[in-house]
Amino acid sequence: MENNIEISFYMETNQVVNMNYIADFLDINNAAFCSKGELCTSKNKKIKYISEVSYYSFGIKRQVNTSNKIDNFFYIIKTKRKLLKEIFNEFSFTKEIIIYTWGNDEEDIHLNLNTEQIKLISDIDINLSIIHYN
Repeated sequence: MENNIEISFYMETNQVVNMNYIADFLDINNAAFCSKGELCTSKNKKIKYISEVSYYSFGIKRQVNTSNKIDNFFYIIKTKRKLLKEIFNEFSFTKEIIIYTWGNDEEDIHLNLNTEQIKLISDIDINLSIIHYN
């Protein structure tokens, strides 16, 4: 099941937030972010639009093969916990961890979160969603 899990941390706000500041402050590799009012360009460089919300997200992709994606993801949350709390106190973000799983009837799919990980989610007041595709 290792490559059948993707984990994303997503925070969004309707405030105008300088996401470059957030990105520099958190310093998490491969994070994606956009600020309200920022001019964004599509991949083909022909369509330009103003984003409607500010968001910041990071995670572990489905294609990435790691020994334990969930533990690795929560390690990031744990090490950035103090910084995340500071940001959440300063800005009004909706916060969500989304765990996507893929599988079929032949696979034995188990998703295990330990007590420390559940406590961390609760302590930082983050919503948890699990979406399974079959």
